[in-house]
Amino acid sequence: MAGSSMPNGCLEPGYCDLFLCIILYFAMVMLAAFLAAYYSLPINDTASYGGGRSGAAAALFGLLYAVVFALGVSGNVLVCVAVLRRHTMRTVTNLLVANLALSDILLCALAVPFTPLYLFLGQWPFGTALCHLVPYAQGVSVYVSSLTLTAIAVHRFRAVVHPLRPRLLRPGSCGILCVALWVASALLTLPYAAFVRLVRHGRAAYCEEVWPSARGRQLFGALTTAAQFVLPLGVVGGCYVRVGRRLRGRRRRSAHRTQLMLLAMVLAFALAWLPLNACNLLADFHSASLGWPMGDVLFLAAHAAAMSSTCYDPLLYAWFNDNFRRQFVRMLHPDQQQNTVLETLRSDDPR
Repeated sequence: MAGSSMPNGCLEPGYCDLFLCIILYFAMVMLAAFLAAYYSLPINDTASYGGGRSGAAAALFGLLYAVVFALGVSGNVLVCVAVLRRHTMRTVTNLLVANLALSDILLCALAVPFTPLYLFLGQWPFGTALCHLVPYAQGVSVYVSSLTLTAIAVHRFRAVVHPLRPRLLRPGSCGILCVALWVASALLTLPYAAFVRLVRHGRAAYCEEVWPSARGRQLFGALTTAAQFVLPLGVVGGCYVRVGRRLRGRRRRSAHRTQLMLLAMVLAFALAWLPLNACNLLADFHSASLGWPMGDVLFLAAHAAAMSSTCYDPLLYAWFNDNFRRQFVRMLHPDQQQNTVLETLRSDDPR
């Protein structure tokens, strides 16, 4: 069928291996940057990371972020390619899943390396442009993720609970919705970008939020948490409760596995982002918490948990969804797929 799939040349084993090697290379560079940043600090600047010059903390967080970067980028790129390379994979749910994967790739590329390095260095050496771009991109990406999860839940709700009603979304119009989600996310995050400044104190530079008043910062923080986290999860939870009730008693294995996969995605997102949202609200409404002993470590742990959400979805797709699993096998193990096809043909041979 014309236009049903992407050219196979870009997915040959050599290209997949090269792609994975590049991802691992950047992950190792990130780990080396963490250790270099840590050991470049004066002794007094390392007190908040364990009371002394412990390379174990730098190595632990550096390794954790390197793993998140490698798994997050490679896994989500595979998800996008799996959806785009075959026409049969381009369902509404899968296209929204690919949109979610795209936001996770953006998060890995910009938020994963820079935020923890900023904490370890104790200053912002990356310039004014990245000071505005990195926090803004992280905010946009989280909005896209939460809104996409909401769109998936609403689509499933209408398909299962009200199957006779006209469909709001079809594969052809899903791209318009994805663009609208990105535009809405970019607009909702604009106030945050407007109040981020590169502040210089002597020779050191810091990337900070500079608000006209503490009340304005608190109001924006509370509204962001509600719009970005609480309300989407409430809508998603309500939709899936209704869907679960309607599917109760049905024996279709595929429907239940899809439902379990989507529920696991939402649960992983909620648990991963809850600590960071709590830390941000605490910093907004109780600024003294920023000076707590081990405060940076707690924030870094919460941030690492949030960034780890980029790794979960590809694993869930491979575990729960047979179509995604087959596509992953075809891309990563084409020889195994070819052998499986040959064995099937031989078993069907009447001889």
